[in-house]
Amino acid sequence: MFEIIIGILPFIIPSSVLKENLGSLILFLIGSIFILIKKNKLKENKYFYILIAMWISIVISQIIISPYIESISGSFLYLNMAIYYLIYGYILKGENKEKILNFTLLAIVAVCIFYITYHGLYQGIRVFGNIGYANSYAMLHLIGLYLNGIRTKDKFTDAIETILFLSLLFTGSRTTLIISVLYIFYKLYVDIKDNKIKLIISLEPIILGMILYVILDKLKIVGIVVLPIILIFYILIKNIKFKDKIYYFFGVFILLALLFTNSNLINRLKDISFSNGTLQERILYFEDSINSIIEHPFGNGINMFQYKLFEDATAFYDVKYIHNSILQVAYDAGVINCIAFIGVIAYGVIIIAKSKNKDKSYIILAYISILLHSLLDFDLSFSTFPIILMMLVTLGEISEEEKRVKNKNNKYTSDKEIKVEIRNNLKIKKVIYIILATISIYLTIFEATIVLGRYLININDNLADNLFSFSNNISFKWDYRGYFNGAQVKKNLYDKSNDDKYLKEGISLLEISKEINIYDPMVTWNLSYMHELLDEDEKALDYGQEVLERERFYPEAYIKQHDYLMNLYSKTGDEKYETKVKELEEYYYKNYNELNKRAKYMNNQLQENYDDIRSENLDYNILLNGKYEKEMKYFSQEDEKWARFPYKTVNNPLSKTGCGVTAMAMIQATMNELEVTPIDMAKYSIEKDYCNNDTSIEFFDEVAKDERYKLNLEKFDGNEITKVKRLLSDGKHIAVALMRPGDFTTEGHYLVLYGIETINGINYFNALDSNKDNNNYSDSGNIIYNKPKDGFIKVKSSLFLEQCIQFFVYSI
Repeated sequence: MFEIIIGILPFIIPSSVLKENLGSLILFLIGSIFILIKKNKLKENKYFYILIAMWISIVISQIIISPYIESISGSFLYLNMAIYYLIYGYILKGENKEKILNFTLLAIVAVCIFYITYHGLYQGIRVFGNIGYANSYAMLHLIGLYLNGIRTKDKFTDAIETILFLSLLFTGSRTTLIISVLYIFYKLYVDIKDNKIKLIISLEPIILGMILYVILDKLKIVGIVVLPIILIFYILIKNIKFKDKIYYFFGVFILLALLFTNSNLINRLKDISFSNGTLQERILYFEDSINSIIEHPFGNGINMFQYKLFEDATAFYDVKYIHNSILQVAYDAGVINCIAFIGVIAYGVIIIAKSKNKDKSYIILAYISILLHSLLDFDLSFSTFPIILMMLVTLGEISEEEKRVKNKNNKYTSDKEIKVEIRNNLKIKKVIYIILATISIYLTIFEATIVLGRYLININDNLADNLFSFSNNISFKWDYRGYFNGAQVKKNLYDKSNDDKYLKEGISLLEISKEINIYDPMVTWNLSYMHELLDEDEKALDYGQEVLERERFYPEAYIKQHDYLMNLYSKTGDEKYETKVKELEEYYYKNYNELNKRAKYMNNQLQENYDDIRSENLDYNILLNGKYEKEMKYFSQEDEKWARFPYKTVNNPLSKTGCGVTAMAMIQATMNELEVTPIDMAKYSIEKDYCNNDTSIEFFDEVAKDERYKLNLEKFDGNEITKVKRLLSDGKHIAVALMRPGDFTTEGHYLVLYGIETINGINYFNALDSNKDNNNYSDSGNIIYNKPKDGFIKVKSSLFLEQCIQFFVYSI
């Protein structure tokens, strides 16, 4: 039973819950126990010693360049390759092979059925399974398909193939789906050439998987009700003589359905192009990591990429792995160890290629599929996949070993006989395994406290606090994660109690975190935030600036620092904050000019315009002051000279509905220096049919095209307020704002905007209101007006975000 458990464990271990380090350590610990129990039955060989030598070299490199628990724990991924090579070499021999493969596939299928239901149907997301990453989980299913081809065909073979392919589709992994074509073509080749099976019959499980995907993806959780009907229908047609014709029909139907469906997978496939953001982002990872590898040829440390990437990043991205397993090894452990790793992998290919195993082609295709996929992803950062590679190598060796242990009657020798034959084969002493197992127990306990503590942070603060305190006590300051997460607990306790002592304790923990790991910008982010909560503004600003220097391509870092500076400027009026805001913008444009050109394909990047890193439906305060360069001409629509002028009808005089034409008269008189009045603009509007009880918005567009009143025009939606601010600050532009009912009117109103100024850190538009005696103004501070009212007002910019429909911005 232990052999079955140890055989299937790497395939089903919940890395999504345990995380990679803890998962690796548990696999090693259980593997070590197995080796100690079976110590006299395991046979070491040259390849095993090569694997051990590689791990020793890697762990030494970590002790030198990255002596952190996080890196040392990560090195056990490579040790697991040796351990499980030894284990699979033993448990897959003889009659055990078929049993292990059967149980492994049944376990994979059981797990994937659960995740199809939970992730795919219930949550409606890409299935990421026990691996925790959809693309790698898809690769696990593809390996399952190959293993299904290796084992002896039985009544479950087709069902397993259908379920695995269905789950692969639910992962939405484009790369894996493309690589799976290798499996499909080879399966067709074997079935048609060797097994004399028709092409469509060979594809039957794949087609059924596609049909189920289309239906279940569309119906989601309701599809479970429909599923039995589909399966009954499938069973009925399976025994029909002309079923192959029915399969052809369904094959064509399902391909068409896939092409025209709106499924996640199809949308992702349609999005494949060289300019695709995902592809460009990965190429960028590769470029930046290669530069780092050249600069640090002895490595940066396992699990350190997520922290150190900002030193070499030429655009913003925040990922844990490089998305290329070979580059990842070189980045983590150095060029020499990477060459050794490539050699180990290549030697594995040679071992399989030289094998006489009848399933050699399936094995080598599975092996190559993992390697191909890992060139665009980080599969080999999960212990599952390096272990699978070793399993495939041992499968390639099995037939040769079996020949040597079969007796004359073609029967497998007993365990007792094997024990006599290889009694002294275990060369590495038992004490070494015990020492390594002891170290792994310590590391497992530490990693477990980190993982469990993170899950408890928002559930039980006190228990999480105790766990992180324990992890800190046993880390001897060789790992920062307990301190960092402990600070988050202190922040939660502060939120509940409003007691500053928790913030101070959190800051102390973060300062220790920063001493241990100087690379993680999140430590500095949190230090800045906690000092801000304590009103320690200068410290908060200093840490904020440090974040900017580390994450210089991250838009949010600029937004936070800008808003904090403007807030301090608003509170204090200190001009040093005004200077810092200007310096911040200069720093932004300096870094924008150094931004990698590939960034234009990626999300969340610095933009050509400083304001464009913000959401369009948000207003924020900018350090701006500027008015139109000429003196503004003001007209009141209530002036007795034209107040009673009938705007199309006597019931609509200019005093009542003439705000639009009066606004344009002010603009024409100021910008074009024309001798015009609201009456002139009203006549023009009536003549051109822009008057319909009030002034239509087309008037403001068309009047600027007329040779008599010609002006340059730019139109902006009400949520593009920042662009309008910038334009009005240069002294060359004037705008008309079409307002909704609100602070200016109960129906609708036009205002003239001719400048912008910053008062106590808050932006106000300089505006002209043709309704000089407007009684809608409140004393909320949104509108500043003279007493007595004279039509010249200052309006808080945020009010326009709420009430402005459109801006018409004019220039000469």
